[in-house]
Amino acid sequence: MPYKIDIQKQSDHLRVEVSGERTEDSAEQNARELWRKLIDLCWKYELRKILAISSLSGRFPTSGVFNIASNPQELGVDLSFRIALVELNEESLEDMRFAESVALNRGAQFQVFDNEAEAKTWLFEG
Repeated sequence: MPYKIDIQKQSDHLRVEVSGERTEDSAEQNARELWRKLIDLCWKYELRKILAISSLSGRFPTSGVFNIASNPQELGVDLSFRIALVELNEESLEDMRFAESVALNRGAQFQVFDNEAEAKTWLFEG
């Protein structure tokens, strides 16, 4: 996976910062690997909240977004998880808003933000 990933276990959530270049041919596979790793860590540490901060460059293909967001259970996510994604790449924000819509329609607690303060407020309010 060609991303720089910094994962920090906090007392009540997992915080991850991801940077690097997202390429169309590997975006879906790399995202699946990353989310599986994060969800596995959450189960291991008995955490159900994730604050993900992404500054990946490049767009995420719509088909890949749909494939991942439409079946969060495949990655190990159940309805107890609450995931806040801060998308710092303006070019990709619309892609992630689509993922949010698909995930919410599947019952997941997943929200996309363009800043960390709002993401934290939402993540810890519930």
